[in-house]
Amino acid sequence: MILLALLSGFVLSFVGSLPPGIISLSVAKQSMDKGLRSAIILGLGASVVEFGQAFISFQFSAWISKASQLKTTFQWISIVVLILIGGYFMFFAGKPKNDTPPNDGMDFLSGMGISLLNVMAYPYWAFYGTYMEVNHWLSLSLINIVFLSLGVSLGTWILLIVYARLAKSILSGSSWLIEKSYQILAVFFFGLGAWQWIQLIKLF
Repeated sequence: MILLALLSGFVLSFVGSLPPGIISLSVAKQSMDKGLRSAIILGLGASVVEFGQAFISFQFSAWISKASQLKTTFQWISIVVLILIGGYFMFFAGKPKNDTPPNDGMDFLSGMGISLLNVMAYPYWAFYGTYMEVNHWLSLSLINIVFLSLGVSLGTWILLIVYARLAKSILSGSSWLIEKSYQILAVFFFGLGAWQWIQLIKLF
């Protein structure tokens, strides 16, 4: 179960971090401006904060999942949320936005600061933690939460290293690749929503 928790956190974090966001674009810019080592250290700072965010969120999920009357309600809500997320990635993600402003200061602390600004990490991980618990994919015991959070941190850092190495091509000549990554994520979330709906139908 520990290995499953680690792998689950890693995969969810890696997949969830694929679309360009404030952290990944900051790492990519840092790579172009100050070099690969600087970008990797910045990414490490962001990943350390991600561990804490995931740990807090999974603890909250464990509390929610113990309230049996909320499980069915959450499952119905999760269908709507997954479809909305899939729709966002399919139709709205990747639209032109203002460039992310440059970040100054020490690389590691800058990474931590950028990650702390990403408050959407809390509902994101709380949602998936509760989703795994109510569907009996993974028990949110303390040890599993620790390894889930560690997997999240590792997944984030590895993908940020990939962003740092591919910074120039991602930001300039790979618009097709970015667009396809959004479409793949949309199909992934639509599939999760459909699977959840099938599980609920079986209950009736």
